[in-house]
Parts: sequence; C-alpha cells; structure tokens
Amino acid sequence: MTSTSLSNKHHTLLKLLRKALDNSNQVELPKGNDWASVLELASEQEVIGLAATGIEAVQGEWLKVNGSSHSEVAKPSAPLIPKMLLLQWIGLSEMQRQQFEQTWRVACKLDKLWTAEGIQATVLKGRSIAKFYPVPSHRYSCDLDVFIGSEWGRACELLEGQGIWLEHEVYKEVEFTLDNVYV
Repeated sequence: MTSTSLSNKHHTLLKLLRKALDNSNQVELPKGNDWASVLELASEQEVIGLAATGIEAVQGEWLKVNGSSHSEVAKPSAPLIPKMLLLQWIGLSEMQRQQFEQTWRVACKLDKLWTAEGIQATVLKGRSIAKFYPVPSHRYSCDLDVFIGSEWGRACELLEGQGIWLEHEVYKEVEFTLDNVYV
C-alpha cells in the first residue's frame, strides 16, 4: 500500500468516527476509498460499531444529496460502500452488539449473586464508558472488569461455591470465565 492510501483510510475512518459522535457536522469523505482497508483499520482500532454509526449517518446525508427530491425513495447513482462489504461491516457490528449484551447478562448475574450476600461490586471501564457512546453497544469490550472492595475474599468464595474456577495470578486480583465472558 502506498502512503496515500494509508492516509486516505485513516482520514476516512476519522471522519466516520467524528460523524458518529457529532451527527450535526456535515462530512465529506475522501474520494476513491478502499473500503476494505477502512474496515480493516476500524477492526484493528476496535471501532467497527462506532464507525458503523458514522456510515449510517453519512449514508443518509449522501442519499439526500444524490437521491431524488420527490417523496419517493431516493435511488442513488452508485453506492457509498460496496454492498458485500457493507453487509460484512453490519455483521461485525451485530456480533459486537451481541457480545455487549452477553457481557451485560453476566454483569447482572454476578450482581445478583453478590448483592444477595451484601457485597457491592462496581463495573469498571468498558461498560461504564459505553454509556457515553451514541449507541452503547458500539463500545468494543473483550471482557468485564469488576471492582470489589473489602469483601473481595467473600466474593471469591461465592464464585468458587458456584463451581467457577478462579485464576489467582496477581495479589487481590482474579480472572475467570462465566457464560463465555472473561471477567
């Protein structure tokens, strides 16, 4: 790849992210995008879902500009992103959304277990930051981070009592998997 195409894909991704975060800004994407490389970059940066929000907003603007001015459905002369690549992008975003929902189910399950015993847990990082995204499920997270204060030992005992194997690698920190979510 040439440095121009690298610059182009970075520029395109940044514009999509800006559009996702501030839909009021008008966005003009660079011409001649290699959309496969933009998708690859979005994947590497773990912003596929957020970029998909930007694509949806830009695509809507593009249809208004290039479509018909009548009340009928706008029919653009050429698609913004090739259909198969767009479908792949949507599929990856949906997988991320499902993972987000599964992580939430595990967080609720842990909360129910610990709250019943008077243990307070705080969800950190990913889930907490997601509420600031236009679509919270577009915040990529590969795990669930939870903080337990002084009741840490009891919280671990409750997990082990449920048959969950805890990996004690670092002092006052454990790792485990629950319902296919790494905690």
